[in-house]
Amino acid sequence: GDRSGHELRELGNEAVRRKDWNTAVSRYSQALMAGVYIERAGGAPAGPAVEADPEPHKVLANRSLAHLRLAQIHAKMEAEEASEVDARELLAAAATRPPKALPPLPDLMEAVGPEERLGKKPNAQQASRGLRHSAAYRALAFSDAWRATRLAPAWAKAHARWAEAAYEIGLACWARGDPHGVRAMRECMGNAYRVAASLEPGAGFVAAAMRAEKDTHVPLPLRPGEELDDGSSG
Repeated sequence: GDRSGHELRELGNEAVRRKDWNTAVSRYSQALMAGVYIERAGGAPAGPAVEADPEPHKVLANRSLAHLRLAQIHAKMEAEEASEVDARELLAAAATRPPKALPPLPDLMEAVGPEERLGKKPNAQQASRGLRHSAAYRALAFSDAWRATRLAPAWAKAHARWAEAAYEIGLACWARGDPHGVRAMRECMGNAYRVAASLEPGAGFVAAAMRAEKDTHVPLPLRPGEELDDGSSG
């Protein structure tokens, strides 16, 4: 429409206050598109000229939060909907795929593939890779926050948002028994929190980093067929 990017961001902020995360994502996405002009075939502008948001890094950080909340909502729904049969099929698919350590983000974002869409229910290939709506939203949250840090490297909140997304992905990797993903996200999270703390020393980022480090240093869950090695067998 004819709303500026700043106006659209405010609409997104209102949706966040209502905890209407889908509307928030939509409004923030529109805010990021404000000021981008698309011409019709004849060269005429497709719509009225509107002003872009002067602080796109804030739009990205806010959308990162909305994506993260959607990831948490979908993770809860997925856990409630998962049946024992689905769990056995997923574990069997995971056991037969080639043992290969994939970085967390490509594992989450590229699992969809160029010709596939994430529908209401992942297909067999997506399910075998562990892809769920929650995983896609976590990856989007990570991407938005990372872009915000590049646009505003001296803004502590952007780095904190990046750390929060890395923390959520790290926990998901822990639940999947993916030590590589846990280590990668732990390092990313620690670095982001350190930068945030250096930019705003009194904002509580050190305490947040310590809590997150503690949460991601617990032993990984055992996979089917694995036994706990207590050292008694020599």
